[in-house]
Amino acid sequence: MAVDRAAAPARRAAWGLAAGWAGLIAWAVWQTAQAWRHFPSLLQDQGWYLLVSLRVSQGDILYRDVAWEYGPLPVQLLAALFRWFGPDAALASLLNGLLLLAGVWLSYLLARALLTPRKALLLTGYMTVVGVYVGGDLARLHLYIYTPAIAWGSVLGLASLAAMLAWQRDQRPHWPALAGLLTGLAVLSKIEFGVMAAGACAAALLLHRPRSARAAALFLGSSLLTAGG
Repeated sequence: MAVDRAAAPARRAAWGLAAGWAGLIAWAVWQTAQAWRHFPSLLQDQGWYLLVSLRVSQGDILYRDVAWEYGPLPVQLLAALFRWFGPDAALASLLNGLLLLAGVWLSYLLARALLTPRKALLLTGYMTVVGVYVGGDLARLHLYIYTPAIAWGSVLGLASLAAMLAWQRDQRPHWPALAGLLTGLAVLSKIEFGVMAAGACAAALLLHRPRSARAAALFLGSSLLTAGG
């Protein structure tokens, strides 16, 4: 009985975390459903994104046959879905929803590096639903932002930093290589986010003791290879 009483707070905490995550996932799914096939900037960048992806899916060469201001990754991914499943704006909405879920999870992972699970979940929930300013919550960032290049760059940048923090914990060499890969993909989404991801990962490398030239080389090589490929 004493063991059961001692385990009760841990069970309550686990159930609380599970309920919190269920609420966040339900919120993200509901927001995605609200935004399904809805593009407020259809006559601007969002419509441009859909049109360029359609043309690339039909054989046009990006930057040669059709103009595009941002990195190639968002267009190429949506164009691939158009080729496989047919052109449908719902596929863009699906990608946005998946990016939202990824952004929520990665925000939690980064908060968890500094906070307890419950505090990290509380902070993630606030950022998901409210954000740091009006209209700046994660749902609006990933579902309604004027160009999906920002959503892709944001998620990939968060993922690169999460990978580098994982390397700080266990020193396994695949983490800096993965961080470099993700940073390169962020560059291919929107170059500003790739630069910010590279800066954050470089800071993580420099602040870690002892410093690792091997990890730095893996990160730099992977990021340059990906961004240049």
